[in-house]
Amino acid sequence: MQASASIAGVLRSLGYKPSGGMHRYITGHSSALGLDTAHFTGSSWNRGRTGFIGPGLPLAEILVANSTYPSAKVRRRLVEAGLPTNAVTIERVQPV
Repeated sequence: MQASASIAGVLRSLGYKPSGGMHRYITGHSSALGLDTAHFTGSSWNRGRTGFIGPGLPLAEILVANSTYPSAKVRRRLVEAGLPTNAVTIERVQPV
């Protein structure tokens, strides 16, 4: 436990895959035994990052036929860009 920065690190050092079941098992036993986990840094993959990670796809790549981009996110992106969001208004917009 002391040499690891996270429960996932403990699992890897013990030779286990960091799965949910083993994570709960090790977390439960470390709590029951009173082992110190104050040195754990949390999610190592996200260390040093706060909030927004990147700019995302450009609208030109999202607004294509048969796009798999989630519609709620398309609407949010349109609102952020100041573009119309309902189908009636979109049909009336003239191409530039």
